[in-house]
Amino acid sequence: MSGAIHSPSTQHKQAASAHEIAARQHRAAAEFHDKRMLHEARLSSASAKACCIKAHDQSMLACGHSAEK
Repeated sequence: MSGAIHSPSTQHKQAASAHEIAARQHRAAAEFHDKRMLHEARLSSASAKACCIKAHDQSMLACGHSAEK
């Protein structure tokens, strides 16, 4: 069972999920900018940035492990 947690499929799914979360944060930031809600836009932007970094790291890990197999 523990092997499934770190399987290439699971890693790619986790990376995709992280990218989807980042995309939602980017869309929220854009909507807040459109509504001139700058404080909220800044918060969503900061969250999007953190999510992007996490998603990138997960993508690189997943792709690296896929290339090794």
